[in-house]
Amino acid sequence: MTVKKILGISIIILSGIDIGFAQKTEDLMSMSLEDILNMNIFSVSKQAENIFESPLSASVITREDILNSGVTTLEEALRLAPGLIVREESHGNYDIHIRGMDNIPPGNFTSFSENTMTLVMIDGRKVFNHLNGGTFWETLPIGIDEIERIEIIRGPAASLYGPNAVTGVIHFITREAHIDKSGISGNITQGHPNSSIGELNAFYKPRNNMGMKISAIGEQRERFQDTYHSYLHDAEVPYDSLRPYRIDPSTDQGYPEIKDKNISKKRWSSTIRLNWDISKSIKLDISGGYQDSRAQTVFMETFATPLSIRTSKTSYANINATIYGFQLQISGQTGIQDMKENFKIVSKFDMRMFDGNLEYAWEKGPLKLRPGMSWQEVMYKDTPYLTPEQLDMGYLNAERTLSNYAYFLRTEYQPVNPVRIIAALRTDYYNYPDTAYINYQLAATYRINGNNIIRGVYSRANRGPFFMDIYTDVSEYIDEKQIEYLGNRNLRLPLTDMAEIGFRSRLSKRVQMDIELYYSTTRDLTSLDVNTIGYIENQPSNFSSLGYIYHNIRSTARQMGITGNFSITLSQSLKSRFYGSIQKTELEDFGWKTSPFELQPEEGSLIHKNTPAFYGGLLLTYHPSHSWTVNGSIYYLGSHMYRHDYASIDEANGEIKLKSRLIPAIHVRYKFFKENSVYFTLKNFITDQREFGFAESTGLSIFGGFRWAWAKP
Repeated sequence: MTVKKILGISIIILSGIDIGFAQKTEDLMSMSLEDILNMNIFSVSKQAENIFESPLSASVITREDILNSGVTTLEEALRLAPGLIVREESHGNYDIHIRGMDNIPPGNFTSFSENTMTLVMIDGRKVFNHLNGGTFWETLPIGIDEIERIEIIRGPAASLYGPNAVTGVIHFITREAHIDKSGISGNITQGHPNSSIGELNAFYKPRNNMGMKISAIGEQRERFQDTYHSYLHDAEVPYDSLRPYRIDPSTDQGYPEIKDKNISKKRWSSTIRLNWDISKSIKLDISGGYQDSRAQTVFMETFATPLSIRTSKTSYANINATIYGFQLQISGQTGIQDMKENFKIVSKFDMRMFDGNLEYAWEKGPLKLRPGMSWQEVMYKDTPYLTPEQLDMGYLNAERTLSNYAYFLRTEYQPVNPVRIIAALRTDYYNYPDTAYINYQLAATYRINGNNIIRGVYSRANRGPFFMDIYTDVSEYIDEKQIEYLGNRNLRLPLTDMAEIGFRSRLSKRVQMDIELYYSTTRDLTSLDVNTIGYIENQPSNFSSLGYIYHNIRSTARQMGITGNFSITLSQSLKSRFYGSIQKTELEDFGWKTSPFELQPEEGSLIHKNTPAFYGGLLLTYHPSHSWTVNGSIYYLGSHMYRHDYASIDEANGEIKLKSRLIPAIHVRYKFFKENSVYFTLKNFITDQREFGFAESTGLSIFGGFRWAWAKP
């Protein structure tokens, strides 16, 4: 219904205006390779700098990259950058990792497959999920047309952005309200499997130094399949045939009721933004919004099948202010989230988050200093949703809070012109655990000449605490069997150390190369396993009562890899780019969980196969004329293995080998006037195949649509 409303409003608006002007949009096809290489990136140092000279491994996905590719989600757009593993779980829902480190430890519940070590931001606002880590991608209240660019940092960046920026940062930067004229823009997209997407953006410029923007988005997608994978049967079965693999498979216990089984993703959101340049030294950027989303995706354990429904209704406010060298960012979010709709253990929460960051930029000659402090408080509460019959049947059964404050300093020194040295230090304090964590980063670049630069970095970053890890307190009784799930307030936070070297080169006027080699170690990873030290008193010898507890595993994850990115301008109308990553992850001192009751089997080293050994992409963009754009792309995922908790009961059915996969796409766009265009996209036309674990097979997708832009004369 929401999508139809947006489409209807769009048609009414279009029928009453004269499309005679269009917003200015940077067209990369008219830029030389040198212009592209000189693009600025903000997220690496929190100030604009040339991406070619960036000391960290970083990429920028521009607005024109996104429009040329024909992607229909922000998550899919991340396939345009090197070093990212992007796997579709169900139609429009994705699992995303920077460089891997996914599903560690293997053989655990589905929630451990989430990316808990990458920080995602929108215009400086953190959108990380603190319940048990990761990003609820469907809750991002922005669409394709709102994006100005996506900036990506590969490698630890907690010294700049705080906990959870362990494998890197994904920063969505939206278009400011500052445009030359007032106007509207938007798009309407229809597709197969049955999909409807609508976006509408209205710009208003009341004065020269002020701009306002209002946006609305609606999206609805249906699944590729109408069946579900059953762990117990190791087959695709109708929903009514699902049975749990734990407790008693003959019962219906352990699986939530799913409504709207065909819906894969459904969301709508609205946002408002104000940009006000009060003076050269004082600038304000204020935004706020609301979103209502529903996704059938892989997240929390159901004991029967990997898919479950996650819902979220949240609102936010965000302020970014620059005042005489001080940079202040304050954001707040509140709402209701249900991690696993209609499950017998109540997973519905009221949530509230407050985030603040204050920095000062100081510069004198070759020295730059950026000191600052940050604070964060997050609250989750499930008691409003517990009925008298469900007491102690929530995950928290209380109102709980996690808090963090930190002090940090970033320094930059350029003793001589070719050399640049960067050092950053940050100390974080938490209420749980009560140990201070120190993150740091030391980086340097050496410009060999105008066309070649070498860089190196050594950094440390920690993941933050999660509510489920710390506060879980569940006790349930099924057929006279007692099961307890318990958090652990003495957990150590996972910690990553990384060393990296990189080399960028303009091999010619038409060819650029960027290569990075990295090695990292990660320790103090967490797991949820049966507790064998007697947490449940008077436990019978037949294990009719079980206790699960979060704990740190002994294993250390060691990863080494190389990523290459090559951009080639074949002609002014034909450009190409190839990128790929090769990696190896080894788990040292790792012990398989071979049954629900055995925590410490014989330990040894293990090659972690959940991260593909090779992944990457190929892009080819052709402009036969100013009006036409033809884009071809291939995203490649190497073969990899997914191991689920069920493997501790049934090895054959609990582990799956995912074959290597080519994901091709062809996008054709025709501009019939200024930025007004029609487009067509064809994707996944080779084969139907799973990309992630035991999720659904993804197949052929077809999209067509219309994009417009109009500005007041």
